[in-house]
Amino acid sequence: MMGDEVLDIPEDRNVAIITLADAVAQRLAKLLFVASDDIDITRPLSRYCIDSMSDSEMVHWLSQKFSVGMSFLELLDPMCTSKHLAGVIYDTTQKHKESTLAKDAEDTNIVTDANEKSHAVENGTNRAGSLQEVEENHQGVGPQLEMFSTYLKQAVSGLKPVAHFYVCSVINKDSDQLYSHAEGSISQHSSERAGFDLVYWMASMTKLTTAIAVLLCVERGQISLDEDVAPILPDLCSIPVLDRVDSKGKYSTKARSKPITLRLLLTHQSGCGIWRDGPNKIAEQGKIMKTFPLMFEPGSNSMYGSGFDWAGELVARLNWVSLEEFLQAEIRKPLGMTSATFHPDKRVDMLKRRVEFYERNDDWYLMPGTEYIKLPAAHECGGHGIWSTPRDWNKFVHMILSDGRPILQKSSVDEMFKPQAIAGDELRELLSGPLRASLHSTVDMDAENIEIAIAVPVYVDGIPERRSAGTVQWPGKPNMFWWIDRQEGIAATTFTQGYFSIRCTI
Repeated sequence: MMGDEVLDIPEDRNVAIITLADAVAQRLAKLLFVASDDIDITRPLSRYCIDSMSDSEMVHWLSQKFSVGMSFLELLDPMCTSKHLAGVIYDTTQKHKESTLAKDAEDTNIVTDANEKSHAVENGTNRAGSLQEVEENHQGVGPQLEMFSTYLKQAVSGLKPVAHFYVCSVINKDSDQLYSHAEGSISQHSSERAGFDLVYWMASMTKLTTAIAVLLCVERGQISLDEDVAPILPDLCSIPVLDRVDSKGKYSTKARSKPITLRLLLTHQSGCGIWRDGPNKIAEQGKIMKTFPLMFEPGSNSMYGSGFDWAGELVARLNWVSLEEFLQAEIRKPLGMTSATFHPDKRVDMLKRRVEFYERNDDWYLMPGTEYIKLPAAHECGGHGIWSTPRDWNKFVHMILSDGRPILQKSSVDEMFKPQAIAGDELRELLSGPLRASLHSTVDMDAENIEIAIAVPVYVDGIPERRSAGTVQWPGKPNMFWWIDRQEGIAATTFTQGYFSIRCTI
């Protein structure tokens, strides 16, 4: 059923449902990287975190294989199981067969009439068909955005909403707001509407800011992307490499033999790992990253880790200021970003606008969640520590759409969007495995079509009507997403704040 395989659907509905349910289970297992035996066809798909891993892929598969139109919200329904989907597929397929047979019969009776109409069009006596095509094309984007807005409204409704709120926008390089929509209230206990000035933990969206800061230092000649960082980060470069782990979990290390460069730090190829063991451990990352061994020799493999925290530390040391001070003076102030900081606890106005974290309990209700990052921040972590607003983030993204003006030179932005893979095979495994959920955050994404660029994955080839070649994208842990398409000159963002599993397509 996967790929280009063809499934022969039995005529008997009961037999067909078993066959189809098994096909759905196999597809789900493939998307979630588990054994098909682990999928119970009577268990809701939502219990398998289908929404976090691959809802868009499942929606696409159902549509392409069976012409079954379902939204990611319908997949989240507690009644939606593999067996339920099998019934929907069977009924849809049967209707399609009946419709096809009826159409074939009709076509047989009107062949002559169709030929006459074709002749009339060729002679210019009938223009209605071509005019209708133009009218439909003129409506291309509008209905899609209208449908997206409807999905947002549905997502924040009911006793078990997907989220309490969404804030979404699409901008272009001319600063035009092509789409702007906020839906829902900031918490289940508040009637305050969501908006573009609420304060969010940006999580891994911080990485893009740190990358811009690093490139600014490179432009100024303070360091190069391929220079050994040992003179500036001797504490990082003194960390040994993990050698082996025995059966009791004890590990041994060996001395590092290859240099660590900024390029490796910014592309998850430095060997810097990440260690988390439950809520609030992210807050301790600054301390842990200085004691945890490198996971491999720099440049020999790929692993999502603490490289950006070290890159932020490098920026601070190069300029003899804190990372917060550098970002404020060199990036935020020139862009007019008034609500972005590692320290919202020092800003009363930002604390008042902070949204509440949520997570989903076993009964699928949204409940106040445990925060994964503590305030006040013990470290200014360049990989995940910034708090900001959708309005400020749009200003930052617009700077990149504008080829870096007024912060960077165009050549630096060009460099940021180039594929940077050194450990190619290992990177491919990373992109098709542990990071698959993040990379599928906004649209179907084939691992063969992506490479790692500075700070972000980049599309090698375009996806028709979705993304141009060279588009970059990335999420933030609390279900926030963005992408930038320089070729088309547009960028999009979605904001919410919670550790419940969702993905939506822009």
